Amino acid sequence: MNNAIEYLKLLQNFSHPEDSRNRKLLKSYELTKGLYNYGTIINSVDNNYEVYCYVISNDNSIVASSLLLKEFNDINTALSYYKELATMMKEKEIVFLFDKCKIENK
Repeated sequence: MNNAIEYLKLLQNFSHPEDSRNRKLLKSYELTKGLYNYGTIINSVDNNYEVYCYVISNDNSIVASSLLLKEFNDINTALSYYKELATMMKEKEIVFLFDKCKIENK
């Protein structure tokens, strides 16, 4: 499978639905690559921090969000994971993200 859009569709299976808690965006890292936009987010949620990455098709018709989602109660640990995800998103291709999501969700 070489098509980024096909991988994006498959990544939707690893999206986590957003709950109703209040979120405040603390930091985001966003880039465009080929047929999709992608990035990493860190939010303040209640007294915790959630960190995840996302991929969106250029026409916004396909969204895979909250990928590799983790929640932390310590900001430094959350920032460390945020940097790890941002580096991965910058340096790796969508197939790497798909494979990592498969492994993490076993």
